Amino acid sequence: GGGDIAINARNLDILQGSRLLAGIWLGLGTSETVAGDITLNATEKITIANPTSRVYNDVTPGAVGNSGDINLIGKSIEINDGGRISASTFGKGNAGSINIFSRDAVSIKSNESNISFIINNIGSEGTGDTSGININTGSLFVNNGAQIQSFVFEEGNSGNIEINASDSIEVVGDLDTNNIILSKIASQVQRNATGKAGNLLINTGRLTVKDGGQIQATTFSEVSTAKSGTINVNASESIEISGKNGDTIPSRLFTGTYGGADGSDLNINTGKLSILNGGVVSASTAAWLGEGRGGNLTVNAKDSVEISGFSQNGNNTFLSILAAETGRLFNQNVGRNPAPGGNLTINTRKLNISNNGRVSTESYISAGRGGDLTVNATDSMDIVGSNSRLSSRTNGRGDAGNLKIRTQKLAIREGAEVSSSSSLQNEDLLIRRGGNAGTVDVDATESVELTGLFSGLVSFSLFSTGDAGRIKLNTGRLLIRDGASISTNSLGTGKGGDIEINATDFTEISGSDSYFGSDISPALAEETGLEQVIEKSNLSALTGTNEDAGNIIINTGRLLLKDEGEIRANTNDEGRGGNINVQVDSAFLDNNASINSNSGITRIDPERKFGDAGNISINVRDNLTARDSTISTTSQQSSGGAINIT
Repeated sequence: GGGDIAINARNLDILQGSRLLAGIWLGLGTSETVAGDITLNATEKITIANPTSRVYNDVTPGAVGNSGDINLIGKSIEINDGGRISASTFGKGNAGSINIFSRDAVSIKSNESNISFIINNIGSEGTGDTSGININTGSLFVNNGAQIQSFVFEEGNSGNIEINASDSIEVVGDLDTNNIILSKIASQVQRNATGKAGNLLINTGRLTVKDGGQIQATTFSEVSTAKSGTINVNASESIEISGKNGDTIPSRLFTGTYGGADGSDLNINTGKLSILNGGVVSASTAAWLGEGRGGNLTVNAKDSVEISGFSQNGNNTFLSILAAETGRLFNQNVGRNPAPGGNLTINTRKLNISNNGRVSTESYISAGRGGDLTVNATDSMDIVGSNSRLSSRTNGRGDAGNLKIRTQKLAIREGAEVSSSSSLQNEDLLIRRGGNAGTVDVDATESVELTGLFSGLVSFSLFSTGDAGRIKLNTGRLLIRDGASISTNSLGTGKGGDIEINATDFTEISGSDSYFGSDISPALAEETGLEQVIEKSNLSALTGTNEDAGNIIINTGRLLLKDEGEIRANTNDEGRGGNINVQVDSAFLDNNASINSNSGITRIDPERKFGDAGNISINVRDNLTARDSTISTTSQQSSGGAINIT
């Protein structure tokens, strides 16, 4: 073996392509050979910079034996403009660890021509293990395509990456470039590799990943044992994932697998999590190379979770996303094996989703069941905006996961949606084989409020053989206003879902809103004679298939149904309309409000038989008042249901 290298100085500069090398070199060594350590100790600053200056302690190709560690100790450490540190194995033997201790800051920054990196890899011809990367500092900066990585290309297991930065960590790409070399902290297993990657542990006050920066643990191997490591992020103050690199790649914090091996879990613990302007936090399986499941994604944010905004590039839109997926990786739908997705769990005080933000579990193409989505928000949840979504869904053959919400106050506003769905929408309007939508279970101890056109708490099946899911809602006060809805719909060949409402204080369904079906001004619509479409606030279970619509059960203190508000369970095909069962202390219907179960009401076809309308049962413990309103069952070509009011 070789001896140690130790350098002590006030300031230490390794520049202009200089090299400080240890390890075991080509064709040398035996299984007993151990190389020495490299230790650089500066009371002020260490700089490794300018074209490809490097500190290496490797087992090189064709060599045999174990390399030593690399230790850097300084007040501040800069690895810039192609500066490089490597403790890797490309031969037969283990590589040592990389240990960096800096009181103030560690900065790693590439330039346009040269990548700066810290690597602890098992190379393409390596058969040993690596010992990991350990960084302890005040602040860590990884910029302009610089990388901290532990990769497995062959046999053997890579070590963990552990970063302790008491103040902050920033992983930042370059907003003005489309360079595919991204700033990243990564643990990865490459294609055909058989080893496992190490875990990635981050402890800091504030973590920022922006402008295309990446933190990832992924496996591309088809070998079932070649699993990537778990990511654990502990940021006591905040985490922000935002933006994209130039025009191409969003900033990401994620775990992923191509499906040969199981994906790894992603665990986030912080005060505040913000995913903004096209940033992505995800745990995914592509379900491409096998049935390896996606990892679970768990968020514990003491104060709040915010998902908001998007980035635009021509026709491409990058949404802000928090997701657990199967059949999808790197924004590509590729699922061809029944690999299940992982679960997504959010524990926080406040959850806010706005301006096209998405929180979801999803299954694509031929992938397996999507994971469950659970939100525990001790104070409130606010989902706002026409393309903002909280959903579990399937766009393929696997079932959607279940959606569970626990909070005090839930608000769904301005066209936002909380849903579970099976949607195989296609240009040919063909019904295709699809999985079932999941159940939606909401427990909001104080209130649930849905306001505005197309705002919805829904479960549906669209152009799919899958069933719509059940909705169960427990709350104190339920308000559905100004064109909003709670609904289950089947517009494929699956069954409709049931709705159960338990609102101890009162339920109000009131008002309507209108739209023109086109993005034009009301004045222009009036000039061209385009008719407005009226969308009434509603609680509905609908079917347009030969399967039955779901039933509606309402248990509430007071029911206020007014200003065109509706409760309806309708069929527009051979399936039977659902039953409506209302248990209330008092009920007040006013100004064109309605409770109805209809059959074939929107079309007449003498060549076919429509299903019967359902029954309506209303039990009022005190008073029922109806003014300019209706309670009815109607059928065009079949039997109407019974109405029972007690």
